[in-house]
Amino acid sequence: MKKYEILKYQKLKFCGKTLYRIQALKTFLDVKKGDIGGYIESEVNLSHKGNCWIYSNAQVCETARVFENARVFENARVFGNARVFGNARVFGDTKVFENAEVFGETVLRYGVCNFNVKENLIKLINCSLNILPVKGKYILYKIVNKTKDPKIFTSGYDSGFLYKIGRIAKVKEYSSDWYNSCTSGLHVSTANYWINVNMINNNKAILACEVKIEDIITCQEGKIRCKKLKVIEEIKL
Repeated sequence: MKKYEILKYQKLKFCGKTLYRIQALKTFLDVKKGDIGGYIESEVNLSHKGNCWIYSNAQVCETARVFENARVFENARVFGNARVFGNARVFGDTKVFENAEVFGETVLRYGVCNFNVKENLIKLINCSLNILPVKGKYILYKIVNKTKDPKIFTSGYDSGFLYKIGRIAKVKEYSSDWYNSCTSGLHVSTANYWINVNMINNNKAILACEVKIEDIITCQEGKIRCKKLKVIEEIKL
């Protein structure tokens, strides 16, 4: 059974192509039967299988494909021969084009992507978090638990793992799985990420951390997972 239909009377032009609105024919995930989606040029662009969907004013055209459980939101555009699949999500005004491949749990929110997300870590982090390294290092942030000592903090997942101001924090065992964000390793992101996920309270602290590129395992779901980091200072909001 098809999960959407093309609305020929709702259309727009993009790069000389005519794109049409889609409408859901059944309910899945947060999409309800009858919901209006984004724009596609043809059924080549969006699979009827899986939970993939195109929302709002997002546009997918030419031979680009969105499939499996991938989702494209807001004003994002996917075109050329790009592929967005797995559980990937594309937001904002991001453009995914040429032969780009976006997959895994990747979240893109910024800029342009014309590359394979597994093959260019720096570009992936820039499209996901909107940051670039300086001399091979990133300044990122981490939520931790406070202790009685203002210079010592504990992990929210392992009370025996300590973060000390000015010291290196390193995990003995970590998963090298590029596709998995929520597994063993140290998880860091932008300060806004932690604020938006509402993890800050009186018992928590935000630490500014220095992370070297070579210590990064992956960037998935808007977070970086790494092997080790250096704690710089606590950030007071």
